[in-house]
Amino acid sequence: MSSNRQMQEKILLEAAHVYSSRSDDEKQQDFCGYVDTMLKEAPDLLQGSSPEVVAKAREIRPPRSCISCLLIGNHSAGKSSFINWYVGEKVQSTSVAMETCGITVIRHGSKRAAWRGRQTASAFPHLDKLAKMPGVVEHLSSEFSPSTEKEFRLLELIDTPGLVDGNVRYPFDVEAAIEELAVHSEVILIFLDPMGKALVARCMRMAQKLAPKHFARMRFIVGKFDTVRDQQDRVNVIAQISQQIQNHIQTNTKLFPIYLPDKVKDEPLDIPNQLQAVCDIMSAAIDNRVQDVLVTLESDCRTIVELAKVMLRATAVRRRQNTAVNVLRVLLGALVFGALGLLVYWTLLNVTELDPMMVCDDQHARSIEWFSPTGELLAREHHEPVTTWQCAAATGLGGIPALVVVLLLTGGLLYVWLFKATKLSQLSFRQTRKLQRMCQEVEKVRSGKLKQMKHVLTRAALDDA
Repeated sequence: MSSNRQMQEKILLEAAHVYSSRSDDEKQQDFCGYVDTMLKEAPDLLQGSSPEVVAKAREIRPPRSCISCLLIGNHSAGKSSFINWYVGEKVQSTSVAMETCGITVIRHGSKRAAWRGRQTASAFPHLDKLAKMPGVVEHLSSEFSPSTEKEFRLLELIDTPGLVDGNVRYPFDVEAAIEELAVHSEVILIFLDPMGKALVARCMRMAQKLAPKHFARMRFIVGKFDTVRDQQDRVNVIAQISQQIQNHIQTNTKLFPIYLPDKVKDEPLDIPNQLQAVCDIMSAAIDNRVQDVLVTLESDCRTIVELAKVMLRATAVRRRQNTAVNVLRVLLGALVFGALGLLVYWTLLNVTELDPMMVCDDQHARSIEWFSPTGELLAREHHEPVTTWQCAAATGLGGIPALVVVLLLTGGLLYVWLFKATKLSQLSFRQTRKLQRMCQEVEKVRSGKLKQMKHVLTRAALDDA
């Protein structure tokens, strides 16, 4: 592996670590942890504010440290043989019988190992949706090899069941599974057998389904091309396959005739072999993947920072609103106690006939007399009973209207105090400081680690040129 590829592998691993550190240390933070914290701690802060930012944040996922190359095609078209050749050891069985009836993920590992379906699905998050399809988990597996051949360390090869026509029944919906795998694949290699099987209707129908969304990533491989010995036969095979592909996907496409050198005892001359061109396609996909990861990392940095700022702005607004609510609650509380005081005084006036504040004192007749220092009566004034409006309001009609008004006033104030003048949820000061630290860490990644990775990638590419 060249120094450029080694550097690209390091960049992919570092980028994946930024998103998911896989550390048991609770203090260890990563992008996925940041997003999960923000979306869970105060979800109502994000309601109605910047929905596009929230939607982008929910879509943040750790980048895979390798690219996926999906291999589909006819039965016995050479998919498994190509995988074994590329890896440099036998990781897939090859025979005329239908050996590959399941889906196998072939990846680089520290040692030779094989996993079954559930372990495979749990280890690779991009296979979650695939594993939920009926019958897939029982026929899903993964193979790991320590091979360092070609660029296998940066590749994930996905072998699928050979497609045949007729009444052959598969243990799961093969076409639906392939469509799901294609979503997560950077390269889709469609293998065709030149010896009369290249035009299998099921394979062509699968290519037709994939073309609308994934045509730019699809490459048609004519395997075992060395078995067509005659030059005119080779021309006819290529022309026939090209015509059928054009009929199904309504566009012209390039075919890549290949054969494996170790399969040819006496290698014939003048037979085109674009095996290296296929490897170059995979290499170009690795280059594009590294660049896409860096672009995505920068975009996700902006998204996380913007999401944090949205939450901080919402918290600042709500703190001001909650301060106003606190003041309002104090005023409402005073009014509630005042209303309760009115209710108590109404009881004194109308039930116990007490009038401590002499609200109804003027309703009683009275005489006022003035005396001289010697005790002589100087004058006398007689006042007739006068009913004040306060007394009339409190005691009129037995005090019932006043009681109704006081009860309604008290109930209304209590309702507003308890149910309307409520505080909005906001981040605590500890959560605010934590969010601010998150922003600083993400900005540090963008201005430090991301910038360094771009610089290292450029320097490695130039040195390797």
